[in-house]
Amino acid sequence: MEGERCEAVRGDLIITPNGTWHDHGNESDTPVIWIDMLDWPLMEVLDCAWVDMEYRGAGTTSNAKCQKTVHTDGYSGRLYGHGGLKPTFVSHQRGWGQNPDAMIHYRGADVREALDGLRKEKGDAYEGIQMQFVNPADGKPVGMIMDYSAQLLRPGEETRPKRETCNTFMVVMDGQGYTDAGGQRFEWTPNDIVVMPNFLWRRHVNTGSKDAVLYTVSDASLMRNIGQYRAQGKNGDGSVIQLVS
Repeated sequence: MEGERCEAVRGDLIITPNGTWHDHGNESDTPVIWIDMLDWPLMEVLDCAWVDMEYRGAGTTSNAKCQKTVHTDGYSGRLYGHGGLKPTFVSHQRGWGQNPDAMIHYRGADVREALDGLRKEKGDAYEGIQMQFVNPADGKPVGMIMDYSAQLLRPGEETRPKRETCNTFMVVMDGQGYTDAGGQRFEWTPNDIVVMPNFLWRRHVNTGSKDAVLYTVSDASLMRNIGQYRAQGKNGDGSVIQLVS
């Protein structure tokens, strides 16, 4: 992506900021499957969606199949992978637009290490142990529209019911359990996907003997940026409280 080689494995999150060249390849002997999460529907509504396919490789006069590697695998991690520290000798602009994501490769091993290191904390009654992916150049959530998070539920852990004014897409990375969403129960195991529409009550339960790890993507960032994000939760007695209003 933009000249940086990103060797992806399970659990990795790779961002392609606006206006950046990116291409894909598989040099292994097994198939690769990934999940694309795009803000394309909104861009189409706003009539500003575009794709530039006319990439020209260095020194060529016609389209190249792939980019020349300018930065080896792990480059953005070396720049931004140390919490609380930001390099001052590089530009943090990737592609074009306002507040582009500076770090493009978030490694699943690092995500899991962070979650495991916090598993003895009390956590949040509605989300368990949750970590939000942020742009280390400015500390803000990754993306102006999409919000990315990873959360850990310990064996037997049950979250309290919650609903938000955002649509949420959940991928099960590890563990087993179920999600109650909109009055329906959805059992899940690794690789399952659960979609939770806007403002439906939902809760998660880990029924397995090991930790469950869930990745979520929502349009919460968009809702916050236009002043339309709300969240409600239920107490143990079933009463409704405002979490974000």
